[in-house]
Amino acid sequence: VNGEVFVTNKVYPPVDYISVYSPVLLSANTKIMNWAINFTENGYAFYKLYLNSLVNKYSLFIPTDEYLDNYIDPIAYGQDKQGVLKYKYVSKTASVTAYVYVYDKTTGIVGTNAVDSIKDNTFLKNRLWDMLDSHIVVGSVDNGDGYYLTKANDFIKVEGSGTSMTVKGGADIVNTATPPQVTKVYSQANGKTYFLDKPISP
Repeated sequence: VNGEVFVTNKVYPPVDYISVYSPVLLSANTKIMNWAINFTENGYAFYKLYLNSLVNKYSLFIPTDEYLDNYIDPIAYGQDKQGVLKYKYVSKTASVTAYVYVYDKTTGIVGTNAVDSIKDNTFLKNRLWDMLDSHIVVGSVDNGDGYYLTKANDFIKVEGSGTSMTVKGGADIVNTATPPQVTKVYSQANGKTYFLDKPISP
């Protein structure tokens, strides 16, 4: 992919290697989002089929694994006791676990010790699919410097291009937070995949 060599002993359909899903499948540090994309429900891996479609063009933003360890869950944010989820991929079981940490939205301070862990696949699928929806744009964002609508019907603001591109969700703009920065760009047959240094906050 884009001159990078990935080693794998698995056999995949040819489209897996040319679609925007390919960099997620083949990268060593996108295992969490790869798990979410491959999650099968009613016999179908919906997101894999969706992102492998060669009919549409996509801009797929993927926060890599090391940046999914401080995710402020939008549902938890509205509760009396807020929390952040730190997602971890467990290689031994090929599964994902979310560890819950106390979070003070006034100070932005995250607790140092996990207060709970969540291994329920239905919950994990729900939260990661929600994140995926806000990281997919049908069409190109190559021009940058504009607003785009995600699959989740959230607006994102894209500025710059290539690895100088930043992507702001609504919360990133309102809180004037440091925006997610693109770290790598992969040109695929049905669009581009952008690796990010943090999730977009809608």
